[in-house]
Amino acid sequence: MKLLTKIMIPVMMLIATSVFATSAFAATANSCRYDSTISGGDDNPWPWGREILFPWLSIQGVWAPTDGTCNSLFVFRTKNSQTENRVVHIMQYDPNTCEKLAWGAGVETDRVVRAAMVTKEGKSFDLTVRAFDENSVTSVATHSPFNRNVVVLSMYPKGNWERRMSYQMAKVTDVPVMLCDSKIPVFGGRSESSR
Repeated sequence: MKLLTKIMIPVMMLIATSVFATSAFAATANSCRYDSTISGGDDNPWPWGREILFPWLSIQGVWAPTDGTCNSLFVFRTKNSQTENRVVHIMQYDPNTCEKLAWGAGVETDRVVRAAMVTKEGKSFDLTVRAFDENSVTSVATHSPFNRNVVVLSMYPKGNWERRMSYQMAKVTDVPVMLCDSKIPVFGGRSESSR
């Protein structure tokens, strides 16, 4: 009985530690997945209201958050980018598993693209994409040479802007396809390989 106890206690400790570590990783690895329980608010003082003309000709492609807390990539595919009826189709996915997390479409109003998104679980949320002049943003993260301005993506519950989570984005490629097996650039601590 003592031998069994001596063996079981370390095994139970190991299991508890691995469950805790897995839960902690799952909670932080994809913090930018839409979650209606997030109370929201931004840590960065973005210059809301000072958006520049939306960069329709350069938005198409794959974009990554620069802060390292978001393990998602976003594919933006534009339609009618040179007419007044411009639309951007957006897909959020996990580059490690190639799993589609959310998708939707948006249009521009007042220099902001507003999109209605749906998660793979069928939950809906709002997403905005804005562009700012680099000089109007106080803390600009290092970003790719594709960017000529600062692009910020925000996600929030339907109609509840106050509960938003916002991310500065960096363009990975102009090609609007999922990058699952390819090497992707490192932004804010993300791994270099997608697998």
